[in-house]
Amino acid sequence: MLGSGKIQPDTLVWHEGMANWEPYSKAKAPAIAAPPITAPPLASTNPEEPPKDAVCAECGRMFSIQDMIRHKGSYICAGCKPVFMQKTE
Repeated sequence: MLGSGKIQPDTLVWHEGMANWEPYSKAKAPAIAAPPITAPPLASTNPEEPPKDAVCAECGRMFSIQDMIRHKGSYICAGCKPVFMQKTE
């Protein structure tokens, strides 16, 4: 994503161990690659407006919440939904 320009120095990123989303330029990479986990939704600039994007708990990519399903506090993208649902059975 960095190479394609989707992530810029000011893009908000999050990984396990971080308390909040931070600009990519300030975030430190995790020491050990961990399986995707539920990330907190992005904070809205308007506190009364719900977040519009979230990280998929399976693939770790960012999607619009309206294009995802929510399962026990996790957001799952459409591409990961079939595999995720098989794991829950």
